[in-house]
Amino acid sequence: MRHYSLPDAVGISAGAPQPPSLYEWDGGSDAFERLFGRFYEKVVDDESPSPLFAGMSENHPHPVALRISEAFGGPPNTRPTTAGYENMLAHETGRSPATGSHRLRRANCRAVTCR
Repeated sequence: MRHYSLPDAVGISAGAPQPPSLYEWDGGSDAFERLFGRFYEKVVDDESPSPLFAGMSENHPHPVALRISEAFGGPPNTRPTTAGYENMLAHETGRSPATGSHRLRRANCRAVTCR
């Protein structure tokens, strides 16, 4: 079995421009900040999932935007107060679990926000 190198597999040769990351295609940090700011505005006003976000700080969308930006190919999130999966889980500990209807309404809020 032959193993392919990245340039062979995706057609990138030395000196050729790299395709943009999803982070870049989506508009970079400003776009992620706007997206998550609007999403959290919508979700806290929605009757079904809003209890899951009770007590959320006004700054909550910012660290979420940083984490998601990194996952989409943006700059590494190195801020010790927001970095890491463990930190994210710590914010969720003790909250009431999301039900199927909560997840559906939250997904709907995401879809509406992206329009």
